[in-house]
Amino acid sequence: MLSIQLLGKTALRWHGKPLESQLSGKSIPLLYLLLQSETHFLTRDKLACYLWPDSTTEAARYNLRYNLWQLKKALPQCGSEPLVIAEKDGCQLSSSYPWQCDLTMIKEFQISSSSNEELLYLSQLFRGEVMEGWYLKNCGEFNDLILMDRMLCERRQVELLRTLARRYQDEGNFQLCLDTLHKITAVEPDNEEVAQAIMETYVQLGDRVGAIRYYKQFEGVLWNDLNISPNESLRDFYNRLKGGENHRSALSVPPPSQEVVLAAHGIPEIPGSLLSELIAASLEQLGAELVLDLELPYLQDLRYISSELAVAYQKHTGRPLLQEIDRVPDIRIINAFHALATHLCDDGTRHLRFVYQGQADPLSDAALVKAARNENLTVEQRAAL
Repeated sequence: MLSIQLLGKTALRWHGKPLESQLSGKSIPLLYLLLQSETHFLTRDKLACYLWPDSTTEAARYNLRYNLWQLKKALPQCGSEPLVIAEKDGCQLSSSYPWQCDLTMIKEFQISSSSNEELLYLSQLFRGEVMEGWYLKNCGEFNDLILMDRMLCERRQVELLRTLARRYQDEGNFQLCLDTLHKITAVEPDNEEVAQAIMETYVQLGDRVGAIRYYKQFEGVLWNDLNISPNESLRDFYNRLKGGENHRSALSVPPPSQEVVLAAHGIPEIPGSLLSELIAASLEQLGAELVLDLELPYLQDLRYISSELAVAYQKHTGRPLLQEIDRVPDIRIINAFHALATHLCDDGTRHLRFVYQGQADPLSDAALVKAARNENLTVEQRAAL
């Protein structure tokens, strides 16, 4: 069995024997590209575009052949079958070769239907960032792909931990619930919903002072990161506790404020990165069922910039969210995001507040300008700290 570790320090092991030292250059990035692809297949032209965008066609083809040869030489064959099969049209991973990869497991794992033991095992795979330490000079599309996978893994980690926390709470194991919720804050330190869940769990443990102390700590984090105060629901819960309530009645909090704050940190150099973050936040805070109720053509266009949307769609429908074309024009993405924002505010009882820090990429900026025309939506930009 070939074990491939892409989170944290990259590692390849054949029955426990390290192999990564036998690979150099762009052999590991080449393997990563095939592993992250949903079909585990990419054309030779696409691989060359990712890894040698500035080279001539002849040089790129030579480099690709060399790195394929190096992979074949370094990775043991299973019988007569290599892991990477090079064909005239492209390259793909063998369906019969025994391999496992942490990134693939994280993407494909069915969190909601897994046992606590399985979720705990999966949680151990989050050892660091995807392709940690890897950055290929002048390979912008490749580097963007890594960043998107890193954001996807963060969302999957949060989803896993929240599922565990809810289960622990249902079982009455409040200490394990609290410990799990605190792990989420290492990934999303400014998540208001998680902050309230932590305070509620402190109350269930009979520790009103702990809940109050955590609120003050979270208030400082939110202000330092986004220059905003906690939402009305969180402030109201804090005031109830501060007033002396230390029993389960303190959990009878009024329904959350109709204002929903979706925070994001875009990357100005990556087109659509801020929109992708906001879509992921919508899935998490408003629920996949509401987001996926958007008309299918809009979902297909947004799929181009959001891996989280594709994962959620596959999970809820059992079908892949396919794109009509390889490249979606910017105007279609702008219109699709506007349709999503309108859809999320459609019942008139919910006000969305998009908050982001620093500069937005041009595509996201144009989309947010159009989305902000909705009277039930506010866009706020905070200065980078």
